Amino acid sequence: MNIDKLRQARNVNEICSVVSNIRKSFTQLTKSLSFTVSVSNEFVIDGRQGSGKAPVLPGMADPSFKPPALGRLSKHVQAITNMRDHLDDLEAALSMLQFSFQASSKQPAAVKAVTALIADVKKTITAAETTIGAVADSSMPDSLRVMGDAVAEHLVAELDADEYSDLVTQTLVAPVQGGFQYSTYINLKGLTDAKLYKYTNYYVIVSCIVDKEGRATHYVTSMPQFRAPSHFPIGRVVDTPKKAIFEVNLLLANNNVQIDFERRPIDLKRMQTAGIANIANVEDVDVEDNFLIVKCSRSVSTEARAAKVAEAVMLRLQGLYSSKASLRTRIEKESNFTVTFAVNKTNEAIFDAEKKIAAVDSVARSKAAPYVAVFTLRKGTTSQQVAKIAEKIQKVVGAGQARVTQPKIEETQRFTVRLALINRELKRSVTLDAVQKIAEDLGLSDEEQRSLLFAVQHRERR
Repeated sequence: MNIDKLRQARNVNEICSVVSNIRKSFTQLTKSLSFTVSVSNEFVIDGRQGSGKAPVLPGMADPSFKPPALGRLSKHVQAITNMRDHLDDLEAALSMLQFSFQASSKQPAAVKAVTALIADVKKTITAAETTIGAVADSSMPDSLRVMGDAVAEHLVAELDADEYSDLVTQTLVAPVQGGFQYSTYINLKGLTDAKLYKYTNYYVIVSCIVDKEGRATHYVTSMPQFRAPSHFPIGRVVDTPKKAIFEVNLLLANNNVQIDFERRPIDLKRMQTAGIANIANVEDVDVEDNFLIVKCSRSVSTEARAAKVAEAVMLRLQGLYSSKASLRTRIEKESNFTVTFAVNKTNEAIFDAEKKIAAVDSVARSKAAPYVAVFTLRKGTTSQQVAKIAEKIQKVVGAGQARVTQPKIEETQRFTVRLALINRELKRSVTLDAVQKIAEDLGLSDEEQRSLLFAVQHRERR
């Protein structure tokens, strides 16, 4: 409802009116939070007390399970859900103020007030989630802990480091009919998919529903937005960590995130023969650690234009490789400074600057008059350093008896497309015994195991 009112707002006053209502609701929510939710024995647990040394398997009764206190816990979970909705509305309001009402004299004060309120809401959400997280950590079944750890470790091991910026986990709990839902959120921050879409947050969620006897049924799902336990479709049932990992791989694949496949070697000569370097706006092509590195020309000044270069390269590569290989692509941006001089004659002193001045990365010069020398400075050079470096270059070039104009200093952005070929076949080093063991661990039927073994045998004969 708030977002609809924001869309209809015609001025800063109307936006501030909506924000004021959000503030009132947020204030009421904070009063309902105690931050002292505790673990209790609200349900009577049957059976003798367990030793706590061995994890309880999914589906087995856990006599040591202590359910969280029901009343306060429910309020906290609902408060988190409402506050996150408020946060979305406030961020939308801030965006409107910043981009749609810049001409209003009231805009700066409104932006400052909304920014401060956003900070307060985020701080309170963190405190509420920390409280529920402590309750979940003290009462969650061991089987969920084992399964969540296995999935997180798998993601760290199999995702390339440049595909996401950080991985953060937390476990929350909420009451549901007949028991409690525990959900372990594995947040892949800044995850980039194969189509170059970048998620701010992407959650892989391992959950379990625990009944009053401590029996747990486990589930996995994934989503790009945060939803509190009991407020999202819980996903597919899994009963072992290996099945959980298998299902997570499928979930990620359905969202164009490639995982658990080996990178194929790339032949540079084959790339050159294929004419990758002749594609428009491609300046250079190289291979590094089984990645194809395509450097865009200087005319590619935006990420959108770099994406078009990437698309053209991908189309060319798809014609070279079988359907069993897919592409993983990433666009990288870096800023460089260039120092340009016009000289009255060409001489070797221009290239002496590249040797004598460490900050110079490369030099290019025109072959005919008027002679122009362009010095590209090394990555990491700051704007404060450039003027002094330009003076040093001017002295070295002028020492060759050439008249040198005043330098022209420019900051440019260069884009590089990094591509990897991902092999979707099983690795050839995998033995038939290993394949059968994997199939058994996944709980495949006899018929499914026979089909998989036949496919592997057929592949080995080829």
